[in-house]
Amino acid sequence: MKVVMWNFRGRIVGDTIRETSILHSFGKKTDVIGSSIIKDCYSGNPLAGKLIVDKRLDILATDISIFEKIYASFGCILSALNKIRQYDLCIITQKNKYLFSFLSNLVGTPTILKEDLPSNKAKFYFNKHELKASDKYIKNTNKTKIGINIESRSIDRAWSVDKYITLISELIKLNFEIYLLGYDTKYNSEVVSKFGNKLINLVKGKLSVRKSAAILSKLDWYIGNDSGFSHVAVASGTNTAVIFLNSNSEILNWGDVIVKKLKNPSVKKVIKVLK
Repeated sequence: MKVVMWNFRGRIVGDTIRETSILHSFGKKTDVIGSSIIKDCYSGNPLAGKLIVDKRLDILATDISIFEKIYASFGCILSALNKIRQYDLCIITQKNKYLFSFLSNLVGTPTILKEDLPSNKAKFYFNKHELKASDKYIKNTNKTKIGINIESRSIDRAWSVDKYITLISELIKLNFEIYLLGYDTKYNSEVVSKFGNKLINLVKGKLSVRKSAAILSKLDWYIGNDSGFSHVAVASGTNTAVIFLNSNSEILNWGDVIVKKLKNPSVKKVIKVLK
């Protein structure tokens, strides 16, 4: 049986990495259709078959006009359906699942919804070269290494920058080694200006999701908001503390990874988790 998973969204990290767990459902290689983010999340996975990238999907999560989104979406759907007709089963991952299920069935390919499949083994797979390359970012010390990402796609999910600054100050006093991760140099500028070389600034390098994940796999803990980066940390095998404000997303787990969900915590409560 030939199976394909249809990921029709832009470069959304959280959902995409969570869906790597679905590959375990069949115990055989499953092809994946999606944006360029699937390369970061599925490469090296022994259960991932062909990764079919449509870069037009990347713009769906960007600030473009509704007409541009409609045009891009229409082209992506037609392209995907032309490929899906070659499979025996299509896994639907979209929120508007019934529409995409109908479209897949329309070209003769039965569907199954991701909600009907087990999803508890989200994981990155790295080769030796990737892990060796990540070593250059890791300091050779005996300190406990903490990765922190202060960003979030939604402001109502983001702990305040002031609280992160207080947290980082306390962690440095406790002799933890801080690795600042993320992509938005402007958003992180206050933290970088405050601490300088007292932390390892990985934001300035604008590392890919996959390179960041490989680095995270070498750290002891990760702290961050309810965001895609928290899913990346867990799937990298890193103990993770997720700070929630007005949301309560499910954070997947696997193996012996510790996952702590903290609802609007104090700085002291976050530190307590690490001890």
